[in-house]
Amino acid sequence: MMYNGQHTDMMVKPHKRSITEDFQMSHTTAKGNIYNVDSYWTYSYLPGQLLTIGGMTERLNLGFFSTQNEMQYKLKVGRHYLNNELGVNYDYQSIGVAMD
Repeated sequence: MMYNGQHTDMMVKPHKRSITEDFQMSHTTAKGNIYNVDSYWTYSYLPGQLLTIGGMTERLNLGFFSTQNEMQYKLKVGRHYLNNELGVNYDYQSIGVAMD
């Protein structure tokens, strides 16, 4: 990069990490009732390192966690089904900045 007519080196250093889990389970009873459970969560960590024009190193750490969970049941009533669904979703994000 050129800064005030001088060539200045820049460096960006990301090392992304993530983990994800997806779970599904279904059960049908002898009476014909159906129960389903779905759960999904993911965590991502996105650190970065940037060499600034002044020669300092800036570190940026981003973290993100998300989960979606759901329980569903279908109760058999004669020839019909009574359906109900219950779910919870949650998201969390963190950001940290440090100068070296």
